[in-house]
Amino acid sequence: MTSNGKKYISTMSKAKENTNEYKDALRSLTKDVKTFFGGSTKVTDDWVKAHTKDIEKMVEGDEEALERLQDDLIDLELSDSTAKIDVEVKGADNVRDTIDMFEDMFKDLDDGAVVTPTMDTSGAVGALVDLMNQGGETAK
Repeated sequence: MTSNGKKYISTMSKAKENTNEYKDALRSLTKDVKTFFGGSTKVTDDWVKAHTKDIEKMVEGDEEALERLQDDLIDLELSDSTAKIDVEVKGADNVRDTIDMFEDMFKDLDDGAVVTPTMDTSGAVGALVDLMNQGGETAK
């Protein structure tokens, strides 16, 4: 995505919006960004045009731009979701805060580490899996 993304964005910035060159670059960039974000149906040509600056920064390695893009897609996915998830965690007001809190708690673990909870978490895990499935998100 890095080299192609830079090429597509460069083409889009130089070409006129209604030309085939611009449309082809936009279509290709949208396809790559959609793949990068797990096939999210929220990644459309219009979304890519609205977020081109952050996509460009993300391609250059800006993690904050990546987080802004992820946050926007999460908001879009959640706004369309019929699933309701109630998460109550001390110190967290919403799902995003909870995810950030978990990332902070486990950031020093080695890849492949196993975390065993001391309580029944099957309901919470099931709700998160349902959210990921409905939202088109992928996990690695």
